[in-house]
Amino acid sequence: MRTPGHDFELAARKFQEGLKQVSEDADLYFGLARAYSSGDQSSMLKSLNQALAINSNHIASLLLMMDHDIDAEDYS
Repeated sequence: MRTPGHDFELAARKFQEGLKQVSEDADLYFGLARAYSSGDQSSMLKSLNQALAINSNHIASLLLMMDHDIDAEDYS
């Protein structure tokens, strides 16, 4: 389902292009995760894990991971 005014596929492509230029940027991986969050959960988690591997204290990634875990009822 598309959200009016949002093009998540375009956002994902743009973040991927950015990562080709700057491969170790937690913010870009977080942006990619957000682009995937509306549909491709496995790619979202992979991107979040990459962001957290670069910066284990990346607050936005930690919050998105927490939201995902709560939605999945994974309270560990």
